[in-house]
Amino acid sequence: MPPEDPHQIECHLGRLMDERGMTPKYAGAGAETTAIAISNRITAALNEADHADQEISARLNHFAANAGNGMGLDAAMVAKDQAAETAREQIPAKGTDPASVKKWWDGLTETEQQKFIHDNPDQVGNLDGVPAAVRDQANRLNLTRAQADLQKQLSDLEKSEPLSVAGTPYGATESPDHIVWKAQRDALQDKLKGLNALQDRLDLPVSEKDKAADLNIDLAKGTKMDPSRVYAVLGGGDSITDWTPDPFSPDNYNPFSDDYHVRFGRDPMNPAFGAQHLPSQDTDHDHYWNAKTPSWKAFGQVIAGKPVS
Repeated sequence: MPPEDPHQIECHLGRLMDERGMTPKYAGAGAETTAIAISNRITAALNEADHADQEISARLNHFAANAGNGMGLDAAMVAKDQAAETAREQIPAKGTDPASVKKWWDGLTETEQQKFIHDNPDQVGNLDGVPAAVRDQANRLNLTRAQADLQKQLSDLEKSEPLSVAGTPYGATESPDHIVWKAQRDALQDKLKGLNALQDRLDLPVSEKDKAADLNIDLAKGTKMDPSRVYAVLGGGDSITDWTPDPFSPDNYNPFSDDYHVRFGRDPMNPAFGAQHLPSQDTDHDHYWNAKTPSWKAFGQVIAGKPVS
């Protein structure tokens, strides 16, 4: 049978090409990189929108609670809410130049600074330009409040557990209402578990010299990890304390064993391993496939069956 496209006459390096040298189904060498960049921007925008949605939702819940319990009619509470909203508008927007943020923060009195930390910890904790110790204080306060809020939601939900079993002509089955309720409970428990794990990390004892607030690790930015996967680093013990030493291991009597063996097998960096080392640079693992890096070029040469230069 003739090909669908009369110009498609040969296969070159795995792609159909015609006598014009064109590959209609090939988007170009930079297409994948462009697609990844677009995907990352979309993800970042969605994360930012989700954060804004949570912030607005918390404020609406506050006003709704005041309306329901009558506090919204109290003149003092109204004045307090209005003052909080006015103060919130004075905080520099996310993405503001850190130098401008620092100038704004330094221009506040100590009382004003503490009020911003207490009333708007979520915003102060995310502002580049605010001192690290202040951001740490704000983020810890925000974490504590988030834990309390989730715990209250969970407690309220558990008070309204519906009938778990429904009778049907075919016997007892879990009721639809209970299925929905259980899904909501499990989601709240999972969120609370994640926040509690973060709190446990913050509560770990540290030396006076190396305070946790001063370390360049915040589980996401410091390790250049995807924030959506940050919970994965919270579990598990340290291998240096978990692995039981064996004083009679043969490796203890081989002076060169450290060069050839590691916890997960033989060390591929040792010349005796016989591996070909590929060039790389001082970066995290996610950047090995970035265009124009030494590793990216080397991967292409390996795939093409060419010597690595």
